[in-house]
Amino acid sequence: MSWFNLSFVGWLIVIVALALVAYKYDVPGFWIGIGALLLLGVGIITSVKHAKPRI
Repeated sequence: MSWFNLSFVGWLIVIVALALVAYKYDVPGFWIGIGALLLLGVGIITSVKHAKPRI
């Protein structure tokens, strides 16, 4: 498993956990979706940044 995959799986776990907490506190689905997309973008950027080979 590459560092990208490991990092991205970690981000997905965090996103799902936060979405479940938001749902439990009756946050509207629209805002849960916006937050999930935002965190997904940050997770992809962070994962790619850390997985990039250094020269």
